[in-house]
Amino acid sequence: MPVEENRRSFYDGHDFVTTWIAFKLINRLVPIRVSRDEELVGLDVVIHGIPAYSQEHNSIELNQLTLDKR
Repeated sequence: MPVEENRRSFYDGHDFVTTWIAFKLINRLVPIRVSRDEELVGLDVVIHGIPAYSQEHNSIELNQLTLDKR
């Protein structure tokens, strides 16, 4: 049993390190995180142009939306 536990720990550590390196490499090519401003505004607005949740003072009616058909 101790050998199996050591082997499992080795693979867990190997998986963590491999994943960490992969994310670092991907992050150099394409940023994984968005900017702070985009995060504060909300990705629904940044990506889609409309808020996913209505705010009481800035609610949007569906009939007021114009969708860009691509």
